[in-house]
Amino acid sequence: MEEELSLRDIADVLGRYRTLLIVTPLLLAAAAVGAVSVLPKTYTAETIVAVNASAAVQTPGGQNGPPNGARSVVVDPARLPNAASLASGFTAAAPDLLSDAWNTTPENVPSALAVTKEDSSSTVTIRASASTPAQAQTRAALAADRFGKYVGSIVGRTITKEYRAALQDVQLDVNSNRATLATLRERLGDTPQILQGRGQPSGRTAAAGAGLDARFTGSSDQPTNPAYAVLAVRIAEVETALADNEAFAGRLRAVLSDAAGLSALAGRYVQPTLLASPQRPVRPDGPGRAVVAVIALLLGLFLATLLAFVLNALRRPAPTNANGRLPVGVRQGD
Repeated sequence: MEEELSLRDIADVLGRYRTLLIVTPLLLAAAAVGAVSVLPKTYTAETIVAVNASAAVQTPGGQNGPPNGARSVVVDPARLPNAASLASGFTAAAPDLLSDAWNTTPENVPSALAVTKEDSSSTVTIRASASTPAQAQTRAALAADRFGKYVGSIVGRTITKEYRAALQDVQLDVNSNRATLATLRERLGDTPQILQGRGQPSGRTAAAGAGLDARFTGSSDQPTNPAYAVLAVRIAEVETALADNEAFAGRLRAVLSDAAGLSALAGRYVQPTLLASPQRPVRPDGPGRAVVAVIALLLGLFLATLLAFVLNALRRPAPTNANGRLPVGVRQGD
């Protein structure tokens, strides 16, 4: 039957191995502090960028938009990239975008960069690491600058796709208008303007009866063909629609051919704003020497205590006489 250790027995064991309990934590703490001092230090600087998406409709036609009443392109905000997709996309593209600016290889960029999107807002936090505080600050500033340009590039591509799709649609309308206009003009050429014969209503009477403008009926004192008047009105309507579509297509082409205008247009839809400039870090990453020393002391004390009880259990029990007492001259632990 195993005997339970009393508090006195525990105190005896700890007292017997007190040198081990003192030396082991001190040696482990000294080794840990020395290792921290020798290992290369890493500093991290961070900056915060807000990615503000606008739901306002931007119209083509230069900085001031199209003339009053002109058509515009409506870009669905749901088609624009959000902060989360921009953060993940920039992380993937960072090795190519930052390697030259950071003066390092693309393989070293991912380990020194962290781009995260905050859950509760549309802000993006950019953290950059380096071996010196100044280099970390510079890297974070460069990363924020490249992130802004990346956002403009991605949003610009989306806007360009929307405008090209709009141009394609309006070009189809222009072609349809031209085909319809050619057909109507051909039919108008085959339709007599003046009806021959007696009893035909005059142009004014025919126009009033059909609800048409008298200018499409020819000479008001001559018998006018209502079909001719209807075709003339229809041709005028198609010509107006054609002119509007061609003007709109021209404005779209002007926007698509202006790279600077597209960049400014993308900035109006999604505008990255620097909320916090990167500051020079004052402490290296990881716990300080004091924290490391305390942790090493506690760990060393635990290991030394465990080792003391293991050594005590492995000791040979002292010889005893018939009464269970130690012989004269023999001490406990001998």
